[in-house]
Amino acid sequence: DYLLATALVMHFHWGVEALVTDYIRESLFGKVIPKVSHGLLLLFSAATLAGLYMMAHNDQGLTKTVKKIWAIEAKQ
Repeated sequence: DYLLATALVMHFHWGVEALVTDYIRESLFGKVIPKVSHGLLLLFSAATLAGLYMMAHNDQGLTKTVKKIWAIEAKQ
């Protein structure tokens, strides 16, 4: 579960980081907004990773949660 959580957050972070870098450029927004955007992305990624780790450690885990969600979808 920890490896899956880490891989998911890294994949998300790198993808959104590329979007932020490409679309929130200094030439369009100045020097402050791109730095703030990258900082917020780091904060959001860290919070997401912490939440997934807490789920893996204190709750039933990430894979069991996904299995339960798929089971609910299969019944409908």
